[in-house]
Amino acid sequence: MITTLYVTADAAYADGSYRPIRPPAPGDGWADVLQRAASVIRPDGVLLLSAEAATLYGYADTNPSALDAPARAAVPSLEAARADGWKVSRLDAWTTFHGPGKPALHVGVLDWCEREDLPGLLDWHGPLDQAALIHAWYLEYGVPWAGNPAVVGITLARHLAHGPHDKRHGTFARPRWQLPPDGTRDAWHNAESFRGTSWRPDTSAPHPYQHTFDANRQWLAAAGVTPLAWDALEHTGPRPFDPKAAGMWLVEFERWPHDQVLPDPAGPRAKGGRACWVPTSRLGLVDQLAQRSDQWQHPGYRVLDSYTAPGYTVLKPWADGIRRVLDDQDLSGAVKAVYAKFFTSISRPDAHGRNRRIYRPDWAAGVVGMAQANLWRKLFKVGTTCGRWPVRISADAVAYGSDAADWHDDVPEGLELSDQIGKFKHADTRALEAV
Repeated sequence: MITTLYVTADAAYADGSYRPIRPPAPGDGWADVLQRAASVIRPDGVLLLSAEAATLYGYADTNPSALDAPARAAVPSLEAARADGWKVSRLDAWTTFHGPGKPALHVGVLDWCEREDLPGLLDWHGPLDQAALIHAWYLEYGVPWAGNPAVVGITLARHLAHGPHDKRHGTFARPRWQLPPDGTRDAWHNAESFRGTSWRPDTSAPHPYQHTFDANRQWLAAAGVTPLAWDALEHTGPRPFDPKAAGMWLVEFERWPHDQVLPDPAGPRAKGGRACWVPTSRLGLVDQLAQRSDQWQHPGYRVLDSYTAPGYTVLKPWADGIRRVLDDQDLSGAVKAVYAKFFTSISRPDAHGRNRRIYRPDWAAGVVGMAQANLWRKLFKVGTTCGRWPVRISADAVAYGSDAADWHDDVPEGLELSDQIGKFKHADTRALEAV
């Protein structure tokens, strides 16, 4: 069965093949084109059009970005489709048509797609190559590429995410998407910085060189291991911290006394000892440090409020699926954009204040917090092993001062170099005068 159909003004092509199949007949309207596509695409798939075909078959003659919302909902082709039993809301860059006994057809006009809508796919030579890659995406994941990377990432998560295996939930049950309570929404959105940590000590020993190392795809590494709440969080108040309880905690932290060697493990929001919301993944690091009995013991914290639920590695299948094709020459650009956009997308409602199909600021904060906490743990291990502390941290880039011009001669002991995700790779070496 065909997954991707590309229709021009005089031909149709299946799954990116250069051998044409029977196109819609001359004089066919948009409802006829949909019916023709529905006869060869099951249970869902992508219908791509050239701009000429979009005009010829009455789909649209104007890029929907040039229309206001009422005009996009009243396009004649949508009315014709509705009269033929299709359900559709409004014309968009990608528009989905579906209905009882009908496949879900995701319609896009390639000439109207922006580069960010099809990252890595529009770089190919022509529309048939692009159709072939969209077909390859479907074969790899079992879901169509229909929309921008954020939308596709959400679709993929809905398809792959696994909740708890019990009779109440079922293996593929849909979680209740989380709506933060009044007064905490912005705090949850901003609990973790999507730009990562930006830190440097007030003073550091001068060195003639700085060697910078990047942590490989640390968000993706964290997504596969972070416990997340499958259902909505419950208000659990000022309960004792439990690392197995996923969710958000309002915490008052004591000041971290070693901020000249590493940034505050509680995160940038904890400055000045003020209370802030943090995810379980971030508070888990502080709790581990608070239980130490040496010079690195954290001075403590107090939980003021919490919203929690049992935690599961909900996104592990999603992360494994992304990792599987990261190095695929054809799809790597698309899959990298998907995981980069996914977490910022699920952390906020859309521009109109509506909930997205997945609206989980607690998931986004949990994964980003885990990535930052794990980076902190790695740098702490290096520092306590060999006494080398970073002179700068910028997101996932870590710089160490050095007397050696060649970074190979002075890799800090314990800093694991590898192409594997979560490990480090050398990114840059600069002479101090250039820093």
